Amino acid sequence: MRVRTLGAFSLGESIKVYQWDYSCAAPTVPTLISTTPGPSVGRVKTTWDVVTPYYWKRKKAGEMIFNPFKSITTTRDYSPSAGRINTSVANSCAAPIKHAKTQITGPQLAVNIRPAIVPNLISDTRYANLVSETITACFADRGKGSANYFESLGEADKTFRMLLNPLENVVAFLKRFPRGTRKNKIRRRLIGGKLALTFAASEYLRFRYGLSPLIADIQAAVKAMKKGHPDAPIRVSSRAHRDIEVPDYQTLFFSFGDIYGSGMTYYVTRRDSLSVRAVWYDSYQPSVLRDLGFSSQNLLGVWWEFTKYSFVVDWFANIGDFIYANLPRVGVVPLGGTYTVKRTQREVVSPGFITQNDPSYVMQGGITDTNYVSQDTLAREVLSEVDQLRHPVINADFRLDHWTRAADAAALVTQLLSRISFGPNRSFRANPDFMPSIQWPN
Repeated sequence: MRVRTLGAFSLGESIKVYQWDYSCAAPTVPTLISTTPGPSVGRVKTTWDVVTPYYWKRKKAGEMIFNPFKSITTTRDYSPSAGRINTSVANSCAAPIKHAKTQITGPQLAVNIRPAIVPNLISDTRYANLVSETITACFADRGKGSANYFESLGEADKTFRMLLNPLENVVAFLKRFPRGTRKNKIRRRLIGGKLALTFAASEYLRFRYGLSPLIADIQAAVKAMKKGHPDAPIRVSSRAHRDIEVPDYQTLFFSFGDIYGSGMTYYVTRRDSLSVRAVWYDSYQPSVLRDLGFSSQNLLGVWWEFTKYSFVVDWFANIGDFIYANLPRVGVVPLGGTYTVKRTQREVVSPGFITQNDPSYVMQGGITDTNYVSQDTLAREVLSEVDQLRHPVINADFRLDHWTRAADAAALVTQLLSRISFGPNRSFRANPDFMPSIQWPN
């Protein structure tokens, strides 16, 4: 493997301390009493790759070549600082003798606070799980087609029941909506609110899991009929992408350890993000049936789609992808693939305010330098069909931060809560025939 390095680090501005001593008559000229080496600054990029003989010639001939690759780019930098000056309020000739004035120049925050390494906020376990989730999703997509008519045909009766009687739901909603005088006003509002929420949830689920999939199936069928299909096998790619980001923010304090009892509050902002992409290439004979999802893996995996609440399980773990990734694919010739991990790690240290605990000195200026360190890692690894045999993992983004997932969850919770009755006589109960078109989505 070939290794190349570009760039280098160098030392930035050093910290210098000057002092003016009193002679009990007048201050003397400044004296340089100490120098501290400056921070490391610069940019270094190291690359590891594999040299393939006659690469372009072989690629032009149609050969697929998959090689590992890795690069790490580290950047360190800072902004200049104004420096600070401590001046004594009055002369001091008696012991302990204090200096008339002390001046400190240079990037004090960069030298004292700069981290030695970039932040590692994402654990190795979470890193490995995200890679496994992405690869599994990529393999699960191989040869599936733009639709899954096995699932659509299996749920056709439920789909048409959901779509045939929306008017009955409206009529039932209006008939059951409470009316009356001011008596039991709070109870009627509770019942009416529950009815309205249940009705809205049912109509949302009707569109989400009834009308929307039906439209998608029709569009897929029209597209499959219109486009041409070559007589020879074609090369088809399956892709998946997952990413996570972990931020961190801290407010810290640093003591300078000098005779002035001074210190500084500073702020640290960190970010660690991962982006994983996987791609796999197969060769197979295209056809209308394959485009519509009439394939071996869809036939063998349709039982998972018919399992109640399977879509809820897939919110939290990649069970569905794991099942489809490990099913046999008839007529599909594997060609190979890769996965790429891009990791970005950042840390910024910003100045806050300085505290001065010695009242016999007055401080001027301050510390204004901001420190920055980053590391960008790009790694590409070669995939094999053995990689599909990974274990299921918890999804990296199972939180309800996607609006469709949050809406689905809210609609399902609303339907469950519709079974709760109001009032001491429990006269209002969820009727299984109230909204006959409601079907639990799978």
